[in-house]
Amino acid sequence: MKKILKISGIIIGLFLLFILSFGGYSAWKFENMPPLPVRPLAIKAVNDSSLIAHGQTITTAICAYCHMGEDGTLSGKIFASKEEGFGEIWSANITHKTLDNYSDGELAYTIRRGITREGRYIGPFMEHTLMSDEDITAIISFLRSDHPINRYSEFTPPPADWSFLAKVLIAGVGIFKPTPDGVKPWPHPDPADPVSHGRYLANVRLGCGGCHSAGFDTNDLVNPEKSVNFFGGGNPVHKNEHSDVVYSANITMHPEDGIGKWTEEQFRVAVTGGLRPDNKPLDPAMPRFNFLSDEETHALWSYLKTVPVLEDSPEK
Repeated sequence: MKKILKISGIIIGLFLLFILSFGGYSAWKFENMPPLPVRPLAIKAVNDSSLIAHGQTITTAICAYCHMGEDGTLSGKIFASKEEGFGEIWSANITHKTLDNYSDGELAYTIRRGITREGRYIGPFMEHTLMSDEDITAIISFLRSDHPINRYSEFTPPPADWSFLAKVLIAGVGIFKPTPDGVKPWPHPDPADPVSHGRYLANVRLGCGGCHSAGFDTNDLVNPEKSVNFFGGGNPVHKNEHSDVVYSANITMHPEDGIGKWTEEQFRVAVTGGLRPDNKPLDPAMPRFNFLSDEETHALWSYLKTVPVLEDSPEK
């Protein structure tokens, strides 16, 4: 019996030593990660009013949600607090203060791959791998404009204070890393085909599946429709710097757990105005896409009707 206990103690000791060594190595590796290659794209900003307006729509829908600072510009704000486990993380200042240092090609590469001009990976939330060249052109054209939210802001967000756990997951396990080279962007949507148009809007431009899935760590950035519990929801989303959590909704056509009993008009009101069919407001964590046209909400609805129906998971 004593021999068994001794052997068990040795095994446990060796296991703990491995964990500590692996954690220490991961933390060291995190602090000494070499820069990634930067390959600027052949995309340039265009001074075209309609394209800039399109870029404004995308930017205010996607970028501003994380980057809108208290000064009314895209100067950055707290993105995650220490209580969430990954450390205190701030979104970057993406006003002219920062972006004037980028070439158009470098900025386009950052948007698509989530890699800064210095070779630092800032994904996965900044990585829009599948976004069309047309949409990226529109975004950088707007960010180069003199719109008030782009004006030069002196604010410098604090550097990320990553937790030990985050360093192990990023550098040791490799849970967050750029998508492989060679992934092709999706074609720009054809409004004449509502299902394909809605598929692009939901998966690329608006990124609905990013939240309405099992979790950010199981999302598939290359094949979003293969993400775990795709559109079935249950993802714990931290909706503010105080770590309040709301679980994303099931937006498949399940008649009880999802939106299968909704009408298209009720869906349109929810997406653009933030009101459920019972007139109760959706949680503030759900953006109000009031810029979407009736054609676009119809496209989203048409696409959602093709998504596999899922029940809520028992853990939700």
